[in-house]
Amino acid sequence: MTVQERDERDAKLFAADALREARSVMASPSTGSGYFMSVFTMLAIGALFPELLAETDAADD
Repeated sequence: MTVQERDERDAKLFAADALREARSVMASPSTGSGYFMSVFTMLAIGALFPELLAETDAADD
């Protein structure tokens, strides 16, 4: 594994954790700024790793 591959893997892991937290914040009563930060997080992740935002189809499970 090259350094670039490792860095991309680590970035995706970090992005997946941030996405999970952003979705959690968006699903609960918001404080306002937390909601907007979650939206920003989702937009940034969508720009970098759009495959992480793909919704899984229940039929695929």
